[in-house]
Amino acid sequence: TVTNQFGSRTLPMSLLPRIAAKCLVFYNQRPAHTGWTLLRESVVSGSAEFLSTLFIPGERERLFSEPNFQYGEQYEQTLVREFLRRKDDAEMAGWFYWGNENGRPNDLAHWIGFKITESFYNNAPDKAEAIDQILKINDFERFLLLSGYTEQFRH
Repeated sequence: TVTNQFGSRTLPMSLLPRIAAKCLVFYNQRPAHTGWTLLRESVVSGSAEFLSTLFIPGERERLFSEPNFQYGEQYEQTLVREFLRRKDDAEMAGWFYWGNENGRPNDLAHWIGFKITESFYNNAPDKAEAIDQILKINDFERFLLLSGYTEQFRH
């Protein structure tokens, strides 16, 4: 049983590899402390999700079957444009931990951070160096730009 500020619940043992992988990534991340912004927190969380898919078979498919990833894919254009308007905000309502009155699922920030990180990784010529850079992001605006992910939504 896992207890947190939201209460207790039993998690299936099948989630153990995912939880261990994400904890390993979080432990090894050394992101710059540039302030608590939606961009920074989304990329930190989403990159842990992305990196876990590199060493857990089937993890990407499992993630994309979750409500936040399905919703993100369905409303990608709208969400990315909203994200770009709000990326420098410290207010993260509607993106982290809680849904909102519009029926959005929890943790959409994990989805968009995943997409940004995946794009960065896919565009990198040296994958090992890309992983190192993902773990040690010191400029989140530059990381977003280098990912190329949001460019198609800026029009």
